[in-house]
Amino acid sequence: REPEMTLQTSSASIQTRSSPGAGAEKHLPNELPRQLSRTKTLRLKEAGDEGLDSYDLARRQGSKVDMFKKMKSEEASLAKSEEQPTQCGVVQEWCAWIVKSHVCEVFFALMIVSNSAYLGVQLEWSSQNRDRTAEQQNVFVVINTVYAVIFLVEVCLRLVASGPGAYFLASGWAWNWLDVFVVTSTWVELGLGFFEVDGNEGGMSNSNLRLLRVIKVTRLARVLRVLRVVQFVRPLRTLMHCLVDTTKSFVWSLMLLVLMMYVFGLLFTDAAIDHIRVHASGSVDPDLDRFFGTVQPWLHGF
Repeated sequence: REPEMTLQTSSASIQTRSSPGAGAEKHLPNELPRQLSRTKTLRLKEAGDEGLDSYDLARRQGSKVDMFKKMKSEEASLAKSEEQPTQCGVVQEWCAWIVKSHVCEVFFALMIVSNSAYLGVQLEWSSQNRDRTAEQQNVFVVINTVYAVIFLVEVCLRLVASGPGAYFLASGWAWNWLDVFVVTSTWVELGLGFFEVDGNEGGMSNSNLRLLRVIKVTRLARVLRVLRVVQFVRPLRTLMHCLVDTTKSFVWSLMLLVLMMYVFGLLFTDAAIDHIRVHASGSVDPDLDRFFGTVQPWLHGF
């Protein structure tokens, strides 16, 4: 009959459509048995249609068509839900696109370089103006807050784009941990800096004062982030790779040079001792005995 032929054709098309691709094989174990079971049920129902009048047959056929349409709509909605990415995936892809863009890399590289230059300017100004006022101190607080916000946004973008596992454990994890340490210490420093009174540290307790001094020392670790600019500049990156590749050869060359100098020093010291012993009764240069009379002064001299 025509409904049976239609259902058989749809089942055959499902098998043909699901056979070539790897993506279709993925849904075959779940979808094909369900299709076959529904087709079998319709065939069994159709076997009992004999003996009914034309009205009942038409109504039965219409119900089968509606069931077939409903089955197709369920398949389409399932495929659509699988193709649509989740909201978290969209946010992660958006952050990854921002982080990998050339504009983002140049912007954060300029921020790192400018922050390192700003630390030098601030330190020089503080050494020459030790009696700074609260208004002058607030200017530095505002600038530090701006840099802290920018670096916090950078860390958050990279963390969301890579995921926590890849960010802290994948390649480049040392730089990522350094970024987290620098950003955290910066915000702790800003939080403790609000307790300063009139530009000095008189309004702080002893424990907070010691903690602030330690954090002010650790903030110099921001200067190390300048080395991260190397990955944004191709010539610097090439030079760094060359230096890293030649480090092993340089270490062995340095060791060979030290061994040659040590052997020469032993021979020279032995000759100097023999000369001093032979001319002990005569005049001996005191500098010869002072610098080459033993091995230790000679090694220090070289």
